[in-house]
Amino acid sequence: FLQALLLLLFRPPKTNKVVCYSILYQAKSMTRFFGSNNISEYLRKYTCTRDLDWLKNEDVHLLNVTDSEFIFARMTPGIDIYNITKHPFLFFAQSDHVEELGIIPTDVAIDFVKNWNRDNTNITVLHFIARSGSTLVSNLINKTGQFRVISEPGPLFDISSQCTENPVLLSDPRTVATLRAALLFITQAPPGTNIFLKNHVVDLDHMHLYQQALPGIREVFLYRSLRPWYTSYMSMRVIMFALDSVPSFSLFKRLLDHHRFRSMQFMNRMEAKGLDTVEKYLLYYAVHQVTKFISLCAIRDDLTAYSYESLVENPKAFISHLLDKTGVGSQWAELALTAMKEDSQQSNDIINRGAIAAIKKKANIALDKASVSFIIDYAEREHGIQIVGENLKIANVPCQWNTAREQ
Repeated sequence: FLQALLLLLFRPPKTNKVVCYSILYQAKSMTRFFGSNNISEYLRKYTCTRDLDWLKNEDVHLLNVTDSEFIFARMTPGIDIYNITKHPFLFFAQSDHVEELGIIPTDVAIDFVKNWNRDNTNITVLHFIARSGSTLVSNLINKTGQFRVISEPGPLFDISSQCTENPVLLSDPRTVATLRAALLFITQAPPGTNIFLKNHVVDLDHMHLYQQALPGIREVFLYRSLRPWYTSYMSMRVIMFALDSVPSFSLFKRLLDHHRFRSMQFMNRMEAKGLDTVEKYLLYYAVHQVTKFISLCAIRDDLTAYSYESLVENPKAFISHLLDKTGVGSQWAELALTAMKEDSQQSNDIINRGAIAAIKKKANIALDKASVSFIIDYAEREHGIQIVGENLKIANVPCQWNTAREQ
C-alpha cells in the first residue's frame, strides 16, 4: 500500500497514473486498510461512470467489485492477460496493463447481463486452499491448449471479502446476482471456449453460491495435508511481508499473533475459538475451508476433491481424471504433463526462490505440539474430521478422488 501511494505522489514522468491507482486499489483491497466505500471515493477522483456501450470494447475487462459498483478497466491493446505462462495471476496482469478505468453501478451491471443465458457446463471452477498446488494444476490444464485459464480474478476476491466481513450477505439474493454478473463478465469468451477458472477468495463461506449463480458449472476442490501446507504457507507469507528480504521471523509472527491486520470484531471471534497463536489460527483456517466443501458434498453428488499428495503420487492419473471431470477428456493428459517439467510460478515477481531457501534455512517454521493437538481435537470434535499421520493428513474427505480408489 505504501509503495503504491509513494508511486502516486512521486511517480516518474512516464509512469501511468491509472496503473498506479489500480495498484493502490489492489493494495487497499487485499490489506483491508480501507472499506469499499472509501475505495470508491478514491477511484471516483480518477475515473468516471461509463455508459454501457463502453463495455463492448474487446479490451475492457472487469477489474474489481465494490459494495456498490463494478470497476472495469480498458487494457493495453494486444496484451494477452490470460497468458498464465507470462501472467500467473490475472489481477496482477490487469494492474500492469490498465489504460483507463470506468465505473458501472452494480444494479446496472446486474441488469445488463440478466438475459445472458449460456450453457455453463464448459466452465470448471477450481476452489482451493492456498499453497496446495493450484497454480501447478492451472498450468497442467493450460498446457493442453483446450482451455482459457483464468487465474485468480480480482472481483471474486472482492465478493469473498465482502461476504467474510459481513456474513449477512451470504443469504442476500443480491449477492448471488452480483456473483452471477461478475462471473459472466469474467468468463466472456468466443463460443465453444472451455473455461478453467482458478478462484481467488478469502475463504469458502460463499462457495455454495457459485452453482446458484451459474447453474451447470463444474466445481472441484484442491487441498493439502496440514503440516506441509503450513510450512509452505508461512514461507510464502514471510517472503511477501519482507518484500524480497529475509525479515525477523519472530517479528512476522508477532504481527500475526496480534492480528495487526484484522478488525477487532475478527480478533474477538478468533479468541473466542481459542485461536491465540498464528499456528492455531492457520490450521483452523485450513480445516474451516475443508469443512465448507464437506458440507456441500452432503447435498450434492457432482463435486470432486483432490489432494496435492495424489497429484504428486500419480500425476497422470490425477490430470486424466480432472480432464474427464471438465468434460474435455483424458486424451490430453500426456500433453498436460509436460508442464510438470516447468516452474509453474517462474514469472511470478512475488516469488524470490533464493529468499525462500534462505528463510527455510534460517527460520524455524515448524508446528508446536500444542497447535497440533488443538487442531486434531477441534477437527474431530466439531466436524468429525480425522487428521492422521506425521503430515497431518485430512483422512475422511467425502467426494475425494485418489489413485487407490481409481485403481
